[in-house]
Amino acid sequence: MTGFARTSLSRRQGSSRGIGVAPVNPADTNRACPECSCGKKSNRSDQATYRCLACGYTVKADRNAAGNVARAKVTRPSTTAAVDKVKG
Repeated sequence: MTGFARTSLSRRQGSSRGIGVAPVNPADTNRACPECSCGKKSNRSDQATYRCLACGYTVKADRNAAGNVARAKVTRPSTTAAVDKVKG
């Protein structure tokens, strides 16, 4: 699947669920700590593990990066906006 097709599919699926989807620059998403925002390169001691040297937060590296991407750009419309859309 091409990058364009994957982006198009993500947008359609998000739209059908009322979730906005926007592209995210993946640079440094594997370094940022979701607990304390520390972004040191040394937080990644190996390919599979993320361990923040500042606060001790530890998780699988892929899960950390995916969570950082999700927090960066996924937004949900407000409940009142959804109600207005149904009423209008």
